[in-house]
Amino acid sequence: MSSCDPCNPKIIDYGKLSEEEKSCIPYENDQIISLTHNSGFSINFTCKRETTTEFLYCDECCDYQIKYEREIVTLTPDYPIFNIEFSLDNAQDTLIEYACNIGYFAYYLPYTDTGYYQDSIQINGEMYYNVYGLKSYDYDYAQDSIRPDSLFINKTEGILKISMSNGEYYEI
Repeated sequence: MSSCDPCNPKIIDYGKLSEEEKSCIPYENDQIISLTHNSGFSINFTCKRETTTEFLYCDECCDYQIKYEREIVTLTPDYPIFNIEFSLDNAQDTLIEYACNIGYFAYYLPYTDTGYYQDSIQINGEMYYNVYGLKSYDYDYAQDSIRPDSLFINKTEGILKISMSNGEYYEI
């Protein structure tokens, strides 16, 4: 029989996300968001917000573990299309990671404006500013399927438009 020293890593706590950091996901719990397909059909999404405390673990006994906070906002549709999930965390000491998944497709969103393209977009006659146009990370298994291709988003209204690979789109 072999024995192993008990693993008692030091916890490094990165603290909580600030309200300012959380505000870059502009959706509130139980809010209803409506996106309209280019054919005129509207789909309502119900928002659920959740804050969790998480740990970065290693496979073997480590000297330390990272404790951090994650904010998750899930938009669930009333029609069977893709779910949308936003996540924001401080698992890295000097960087806030901000991402959006639409179905199986990921978008890494800018938490700060440095190095990202910003522009404006007009939707139904209304101008939206400080818009990020982001391409999804392509997955090889989905090359021939209809998939979310581009996401247009800003930090005040959230999702403005989702363009699909077949030319269809959803917008606010």
